[in-house]
Amino acid sequence: FMGKGLPKGIKKLVNLRFLSVKDSVLETLPSSIGQLQYLETLDIRVYDPIKVPDVLCKLKGLKHLYFSVVVRRLSFLGLSKLETLVGFDDDVGDLKHLSGLNNLRFLRAIMNISKEKNDLPQMLKYLNSNRHNLREAQLTIYASGEVLLPFLDLLSCHCPHHKLNWWR
Repeated sequence: FMGKGLPKGIKKLVNLRFLSVKDSVLETLPSSIGQLQYLETLDIRVYDPIKVPDVLCKLKGLKHLYFSVVVRRLSFLGLSKLETLVGFDDDVGDLKHLSGLNNLRFLRAIMNISKEKNDLPQMLKYLNSNRHNLREAQLTIYASGEVLLPFLDLLSCHCPHHKLNWWR
């Protein structure tokens, strides 16, 4: 898919279960992707930022979602079967939507915190809650400016397997 979009006939593949455009140069995911009602795995880890239409919530059977840099905010509401979420970024998705992902087993997320914006306490609250089935969480934290990180809270996360990276 180097520089080209997905084929227009992609929406006709209604029984498609796995779709990966990993490592391609794809600028836009078509909105017709929302018609792939049986899609279980979507991998859109591409080189450049990709425009993803707000149709992910239509993929009710989606279990595994992998993405890298996305241009717009995404809604994860309605993805109750999602088990794997790789690439969640607090600039792209709303942390409140994570609480509705009750089947989530693996989460790889990025937090960008500053004096003006710090959703880290909300993320830690989610990771420490018992309302999810999370087995592994990998959290990368980018801090800018004079930000105090709650290291004791970070170390007390109750997720059985968690990995925290921190860059300033």
